Amino acid sequence: MSFFLFCLAIGIPKIATNSLTVGETPTQKIKNYEKIIISFNCSIIGGLAFIACSQDEDVMAFDENTIAKRLKFVDVTARINSKQSSTNKLSVDIIIVSWDWGRESRDCKSGFGICNVDWFPATNRTTFPNSNNSNDFSTLLEFDSYKNKYYLDILLAEAVPEDIPLDAISIKIDYDIESNYQYKTTDKLTLHQGSYPFNLSLGVFGGYRIYLD
Repeated sequence: MSFFLFCLAIGIPKIATNSLTVGETPTQKIKNYEKIIISFNCSIIGGLAFIACSQDEDVMAFDENTIAKRLKFVDVTARINSKQSSTNKLSVDIIIVSWDWGRESRDCKSGFGICNVDWFPATNRTTFPNSNNSNDFSTLLEFDSYKNKYYLDILLAEAVPEDIPLDAISIKIDYDIESNYQYKTTDKLTLHQGSYPFNLSLGVFGGYRIYLD
């Protein structure tokens, strides 16, 4: 912002006072034109920088602890029913992955991240946490045959509230998380440390996709 104000302080007086006057030499006129162009460009660059900084400040100012409470997610039971209705129930392997919203770097007490992950077959459990009424969330383990990788989809049931910047709702995994469930592989699957951005192309209202190795 200070750069923008500096440009205005220097540039606007020059534009106002460097207009061409009678008696100027061609060289002086060219120099005056150059000053006007430089001042104008400086003002534009400063303005763009000011806008970008303002947007960054909006993202930083948003309370990360309220995100999981304000976003509405598709419940895992609905996803299981949908998957079973579209395929032969006897041939569907359903693996549920459940966690608490929070960040491990904050003892899982705050932040928008994944903590206390638990894995289990659907047949071992008859009820699942309601993702819209608690700090718990559950989703399905799925397989991407193109990438030959397992993944988790976290889908929204409603659009993101208009006052929440999309850049502010990335899901954080502070440390690698190894599964406590071994599924069709000699190695346990791992959720990797990182920041996972919101993806508008997933589902109806957008969501997140996290690949595992």
